[in-house]
Amino acid sequence: MYYTAGDLQALIDHSKQKGFKGVDVLLTSEWSQGICAKATPPQGRPTDGGSALVSLAAKTLMPRYHFAGQECNYFERPPYRNARENTHATRFLGLADVGNERKSKWLYAVAVDPLRGMAPQQISTAGHTATTTDLPFDQNVLGAAQKMLDNDSRVMGRPGQKVGWDVVYA
Repeated sequence: MYYTAGDLQALIDHSKQKGFKGVDVLLTSEWSQGICAKATPPQGRPTDGGSALVSLAAKTLMPRYHFAGQECNYFERPPYRNARENTHATRFLGLADVGNERKSKWLYAVAVDPLRGMAPQQISTAGHTATTTDLPFDQNVLGAAQKMLDNDSRVMGRPGQKVGWDVVYA
C-alpha cells in the first residue's frame, strides 16, 4: 500500500469539518505506532513498532473499528478512548495472514451502526467497556508524524500498490 502526504492531509482536513463524528471503519495495512501501549501486546510483537503516520490518521479520524493486517499477527486490543470528549471508543484489530499455521484469526465479522445515524448520547457511550484505555499514541510520535506530513510529499508505504479511501458525508 502506498499513500502520499497529500492523501493523509486530505483525510485530516476532512476531519476538521463541522459535524465530523469520526469514521466507522479504518482499514490500513500498517499497524499504528504505539497501538500496543496500555495493553498486553501479542507475543513476539515489539510495543514500539508500526507507523507514526497511521497513528496520526487513527487519532484524527477516530474510527470505531481499525483493522490492519501487515503484521500477520492476530491482536484484539482493548478499546481506547479517542482524543475528543464525549465520543465513541475505537477498537483495533490486527488480523493474521490467511491460512496461517498458528490458526490465528484472519477474518473478523462486525455489525456497525453508522455514526451518521446515531444520536450524540449514543455516540458518547459506543464501544466503551470496563477495559477501555486512554488513547495509546505518544504525543511525540504524533508530532513527528505531523512534521513528516508538513515537510514531505513523497510516497509512503510500499510503492506499486494503490491506496483507496472514501468518505461518506453525514
